Amino acid sequence: MLNRTKLVTVVAGLPCAAVAQPCGVIAGPDLTITGMNTVVNYAADGVRDAFSVGADQTNIGSVAVNYFGTSSAHPVLGQALYRLRTVQSATRLEQIGMSWFFHGFTPLQGSTVCGTCVGGDPNRLGIGCTSTDTASRMGSQPGLGPRWQVNPATGTLAFPHANPPYSGTVARRLQAKLEELDTTSSYFVEVMCVAADDALAGNSGNNASYRACTMGGGPSDYTMSLAAPAFSGVAAIDAWRRADPIVLPEAMPVPGDGWILMAR
Repeated sequence: MLNRTKLVTVVAGLPCAAVAQPCGVIAGPDLTITGMNTVVNYAADGVRDAFSVGADQTNIGSVAVNYFGTSSAHPVLGQALYRLRTVQSATRLEQIGMSWFFHGFTPLQGSTVCGTCVGGDPNRLGIGCTSTDTASRMGSQPGLGPRWQVNPATGTLAFPHANPPYSGTVARRLQAKLEELDTTSSYFVEVMCVAADDALAGNSGNNASYRACTMGGGPSDYTMSLAAPAFSGVAAIDAWRRADPIVLPEAMPVPGDGWILMAR
């Protein structure tokens, strides 16, 4: 019998039961991912395949969120890929892929999510405003920085981000090994946003969102497609709980350094 307890992610600032709040109610800046809009599929390199999803970022707080692209005062967005499958009669959620961080800049000031958008400018995402980045933009390799330069608990980051040499279609993007992809398993793509002013206000509990996706093609190159609507403000480990009622998610706080998300 497989041990059902599995640590699937270690993320600062993300309580397991986080849910998105109504627009404008939470004090301070509160950035969350409210949608995943497009997908770009890149050519596999023989070992790994690569993808990118676009993300809608909404400020549901009562203060504008900083988006200064020419300084360290801006959000970053990271992508992750999970596979849900059954092994020896037990469900298992596995993180099989991740990307480097996309660095946000010049926010759009849309109102489609909250219905209103107030106080935005080229360097701040206003109250109730939504900024959309397409999959092609979030998969642009020069704009992706390494994760080790970002503190997910505080939102502090290095600026400018490191830009070591790279080559090929897979580098820096959301990538997974071909041997861990198939067309029969269930998949979920997660986008997490990290922002220093959001974290300082204590509003980082809803920074991750996820959406079901499917894999077509294969075995040497797969095509990702988005499926059901996104679950906003909830980390992808929630998909395991929804698929298997026996699974019990837990959040273990690490004083001063966020949370470890687990399920058993």
